[in-house]
Amino acid sequence: MIAFRNNDFSQDDGGFSFQHSQGSDNPSIQDLKKLFKQISKEGTIFGEGAYHSNLSPQQVEKIISFLMYAKGTSSLDITITLEDDGYHLGLLINKVEK
Repeated sequence: MIAFRNNDFSQDDGGFSFQHSQGSDNPSIQDLKKLFKQISKEGTIFGEGAYHSNLSPQQVEKIISFLMYAKGTSSLDITITLEDDGYHLGLLINKVEK
């Protein structure tokens, strides 16, 4: 988990010190917060184009159930493939409609 305080991190507590000035190429704390929020946005892990590997049939079933029932998906287009090891499954989420 990543958490930000309203002020800059200090070196004293083992954190990083971010200092951003006008015209600098370094990102500000606000820029980093925006980036992390975008990356961790709900649904990103199971969004269109997401691929999950090394799955068992039960895990595939749980992902489908989660998307259909917990996320209220009305239609789900997925591709399930047998991985190279001949045992595990891969799941590609092609399209999700709410």
